[in-house]
Amino acid sequence: MRKSFTIERAGRRRRPGVISMPRTRVLSAGGIACIAASAAVGSPLIAAAGAAHAPHAHLAAAKGTAFGGITEQGWPVAFQLNGKGNKVRWAAIGLRLPCTSGDFTNQPDGYTKTAIHKNAFGASFGPVTARNDDGTSIEVSGSYHGALNKARTAALGTWRLKLVAKDATGAVIDSCDSGKVKWSARQ
Repeated sequence: MRKSFTIERAGRRRRPGVISMPRTRVLSAGGIACIAASAAVGSPLIAAAGAAHAPHAHLAAAKGTAFGGITEQGWPVAFQLNGKGNKVRWAAIGLRLPCTSGDFTNQPDGYTKTAIHKNAFGASFGPVTARNDDGTSIEVSGSYHGALNKARTAALGTWRLKLVAKDATGAVIDSCDSGKVKWSARQ
């Protein structure tokens, strides 16, 4: 049986150009046992997964063209161009990241203010390391890339998010990686 919960982190600095959203974790019974054993919220990987992200980014209504679609994993993807059409104002997605431990985590991810050049856009970050009080750490990295069709009515692309948890000695405890997830979106 899977149990899920949502964690929202406050007071964290936001990575430039990244929309941050609360994290939804889905853990197996083993993951729940890890919660009790570690006296933390989730495994060290799950607990620290959102460390580099801030709480919800509140976006004001803006002029621009909005796109929406779905990933090959069945998760939503959406983005909006600015009024001039030369930047992706914001882009957001849901991703499933299988872990080497056998668990998985469902993560939202997002970017802001990505330049469009010859109908192509993209950005990447990381690895960004967040250190926990107990000496464990997590490295978070990701990227997204897309291209608009000539009429600018549809787009295709890929998105990737990777989380690597390490113990106090620096040894890898767990690694979760979405792999390159294909997405498509339309106006």
